[in-house]
Amino acid sequence: MLLDKLVLKHLKKRYNLCSGEILEYIKKRDGIECNKNKIINLFLGSSHTQMGINSNAFEHNSAYNLAISSQDLYNSYELYKKYCKEIPNLKNIFIEYSVFSAGYEIEKSINSRFAYYYNFVFGIQFKYPTKSNFVKSNINLVYKKAMNGYKLPKGYNGYLDYVTYYDENIAIRDVKAHIKHATRNNKQEQYIKQTIELANSLGQNVYIIIPPHSPAYRKHIKEEANKMGVSYENLFVPFDNLKKEINLKILNYYDNKEFYDEDFYDWEHLNPSGALKLTSFIKSKMAEIGSAVKRE
Repeated sequence: MLLDKLVLKHLKKRYNLCSGEILEYIKKRDGIECNKNKIINLFLGSSHTQMGINSNAFEHNSAYNLAISSQDLYNSYELYKKYCKEIPNLKNIFIEYSVFSAGYEIEKSINSRFAYYYNFVFGIQFKYPTKSNFVKSNINLVYKKAMNGYKLPKGYNGYLDYVTYYDENIAIRDVKAHIKHATRNNKQEQYIKQTIELANSLGQNVYIIIPPHSPAYRKHIKEEANKMGVSYENLFVPFDNLKKEINLKILNYYDNKEFYDEDFYDWEHLNPSGALKLTSFIKSKMAEIGSAVKRE
């Protein structure tokens, strides 16, 4: 017992692993297992989607929010691949694409520890094999601590209302990081293509959601890109090239004028009222698509 406590302390201090974080992954896994026979719409992405899509607003528990903070396109694809045949009524898959998506990889970021959670909880393989054997051998202790007294909340379907607070220094830091990720040119958008190919083979639909960002975010990303010697337009080149290569169904709310500063917690994360607004827009769009299909 004492040894386990020492190991947990080391995992926290050296690798920043903690039971509170892995618990979010456990809830996502268990929630999808409980709801799999009801799910029609599956949402994947980062905290922009995790906090931006209120899956409670869909009737009959037909939507599930499998987005998790800092989720990259690789893990979005791997999660879809894991569940695409296990959810019998799955029809629509929504994948987030944000400014940073084309170059962002969890395992090469400050959030690299999240890869251990994906691996242990969901069985997703590491992209890069040089991971700590010590962590892989002992992460079960973090999991065990998280499971102590754990019970999946009733009616849970993945939506997270996590309060974030505005801090301009942090916001500018994040904007700079997003620009760096966007210009890495490591072709993470390939996982969108792979997701679409798999979905097509199963008769499922893939929609790309570009979530709304506040006017302040859009203003500062242009300013910071200019300071960093980066063309603002180049941030979207990978996605533009992908659009030329394959037919994408895009729901673009990036600079939607119906989202105001009061819809956000900070520059990029929607608050509950903003999330309901975005969710209602998507529901309306899906109703339009459904009506068009019926008329055909």
